[in-house]
Amino acid sequence: MTNLQLTRSRKFDLALLLAVVIIIVCAGLWIRRQGLLEYSQDPNFESTGSGSSRKTATVDDWVDDLSSTNLTVRLRAVESLAAAGSPAIPALERALTSDDPAVRRQAVIALRRIGPQAVEAVPGLVNRLKDDDRGVVEEALVALERIGPGAESAVTAIAEIIDQSNTSLRFVAIEALGGIGLPAVPALQEKLRHPEEACRLKAAIQLSRLGKPTEEAAQVLRAGLTDPDHNSVRPIMESFPQLGQVAVPVLVEALTSDEWLVRHRAAIILGKVGAEAKAAVSALVKSLKDENYNVAWSAASALGEIGSEANSAIPDLIEALNSHHVRFHAVKALATIGADSEPVLDAFIAALNSNSKFLHADAARGIGLIGPKAKRAVTALRQAANENDDPVVRFHVAQALWKVDQDTDLAVRLLMQVLEDPKFSGSPSVTNEASVTLGEMGPKAKAAVPVLISFIQDRRRNQGGTPHEAREALKKIDPAARDELGL
Repeated sequence: MTNLQLTRSRKFDLALLLAVVIIIVCAGLWIRRQGLLEYSQDPNFESTGSGSSRKTATVDDWVDDLSSTNLTVRLRAVESLAAAGSPAIPALERALTSDDPAVRRQAVIALRRIGPQAVEAVPGLVNRLKDDDRGVVEEALVALERIGPGAESAVTAIAEIIDQSNTSLRFVAIEALGGIGLPAVPALQEKLRHPEEACRLKAAIQLSRLGKPTEEAAQVLRAGLTDPDHNSVRPIMESFPQLGQVAVPVLVEALTSDEWLVRHRAAIILGKVGAEAKAAVSALVKSLKDENYNVAWSAASALGEIGSEANSAIPDLIEALNSHHVRFHAVKALATIGADSEPVLDAFIAALNSNSKFLHADAARGIGLIGPKAKRAVTALRQAANENDDPVVRFHVAQALWKVDQDTDLAVRLLMQVLEDPKFSGSPSVTNEASVTLGEMGPKAKAAVPVLISFIQDRRRNQGGTPHEAREALKKIDPAARDELGL
């Protein structure tokens, strides 16, 4: 099959898919219209400017509507009961005992939407945790979670579901305990020893969110770092840093794991812990030379996020500038940790003057990150601009000159070259940054206006849109020129 035939086939498939979506949407709208029509034919119905409602409707009327066969009527009843708040709770408690599971479920949903004000309904909701209808049980758990600390009396019953159920209800129950908060901490700590790993992990995650760090919770989360599924591990990665210093020894141990993915994840988490992870600095320094480059760069990044507490790592990070896998993160870490360090600036200047073109761009970037404190590097930056014809290097030199010395003349010329260079036509990240830097200069960058206009017009012709950063830069530099373009 030819490429043309493939293209036509894809177009046909897309057209067919679009047609199916349109049919489904139209069918949904028709069904909703029929529901509204049926509801509007109720003799007690009244149309209002903001929607539809019953004349002189009472809470009991809305509760009766929970058993309607019409979905629209049921949903409207739930909305009305939830909006009524506390006055609706006694009627909803009665509805919790209905013989119809659909009514019980809708009553629980209404209580869930009322939230903390529904605290008096907690006993009734606890009774529904033993409901024969799984949907009712799940909604009751969510309702108790939304009620929060006021549902403390439900903790024991919720914990029993975690122990007795063999379905996903256990996970909903653990989240309910997390929603109840501090009163549920003992129960969550007990679940750290649940026989199923998934339950232990979810309990540890909830404890971390509640600010109750324990070494046992950290160990449970550590075990979860071995999961190859990144989506499954994401909640663990987000929760671990909330354990603070308690997590550090466990994560330092994880840096010695036989699995590179565990080491990599441990380094990333230590970075998120920040300054509290200062005890991990020596272990992270060792990881800069890990055989797996993902571990090495994540260790460099973590040292930078730890900040000034990682000052002892500066010599090793300077050495890491020679590693193309680690250099990008090492530069940022050095600029963060050693902004006031003479050895760091000396290292960047030496790299800028070296024979390795691969070091030049990153060295200029590092000097720019240090900012005005790096004035001693201005001469080296200007020399690099004159001697180096690599557009990437000149781009970073331009940014550094502006950030360090507010040198607009040379910086503007270099950034104009970036916008005109066809090499960057497919690199929006570079041209966007160049535009942003020109915008920061304001009217001082007026010499760049013709180039910005040409750049914008070229993008309109070839890509059918106006780059936001270039438009904003033109607005800051010369609003009149922007208006002439009709932006």
